Amino acid sequence: MELICPQCGRDQLRYDPCTGNFDCMYCGEVFLPEDLPCPFCGRTGPVRVEDETLVCSHCGEALCDLYTEDPALDYYYDEILCNCGDEDAGEVWDSTDP
Repeated sequence: MELICPQCGRDQLRYDPCTGNFDCMYCGEVFLPEDLPCPFCGRTGPVRVEDETLVCSHCGEALCDLYTEDPALDYYYDEILCNCGDEDAGEVWDSTDP
């Protein structure tokens, strides 16, 4: 199920794991998870995370998967945002090579 942007009505919302917000790739608006209407019950409000899945606290339906398996995104968050730990940026990149 795709979450719908309350501003423009498109299903272009993407979860940003660094901020915990949802960014609309179409209109550029940024939303907190609790500000998004549930596509099942239509209510906004508190949400919870269960096993890396965002769940509506009202109806209990799974709203979206928060886990990203994209190595390019991992590289971006680790190297570009300087979360490399004790490794050099090049070592982080080399460790992702096949």
